[in-house]
Amino acid sequence: MMAALTSKQITELADQFLAFAKAVGNYRIQHDEELNPSQKKDLKSYHKQLLNRSDELYTTSAALVMDEIETSIESIKSVTSRLEKTYQQLQNIQKAIDIAAACVKMGVSIFSLNTAEVSQSLSELAGLFATSKNIKPSKKKKA
Repeated sequence: MMAALTSKQITELADQFLAFAKAVGNYRIQHDEELNPSQKKDLKSYHKQLLNRSDELYTTSAALVMDEIETSIESIKSVTSRLEKTYQQLQNIQKAIDIAAACVKMGVSIFSLNTAEVSQSLSELAGLFATSKNIKPSKKKKA
């Protein structure tokens, strides 16, 4: 049997997509001089799509149905946490674009109510992070 998302769960998902969007937008701004026009266009498009998904989640009144919703939300939270911590340090621009695209794909899969696609999207994001060895060391902040 499939469980329906609660309003709280929908809001949590919207929060996660807003965090994805902020990370993509910040990356695009911070790496503006390094990006070619096509990369700028792609990241701008993904940023806008993620913001739109977040807005749709905040405003939707439709019941979303997913199997094992708690596990999916925890997985999304885990991916978001990792994204927020490492996305800005990515040195590989294509990897940053791939991660943004995978976040958008996950949003589409959630709205399709296809639990297999949600699971696949989460796996794809996890795989992208697993291969993200090209990360700048984080700078320690001075007090």
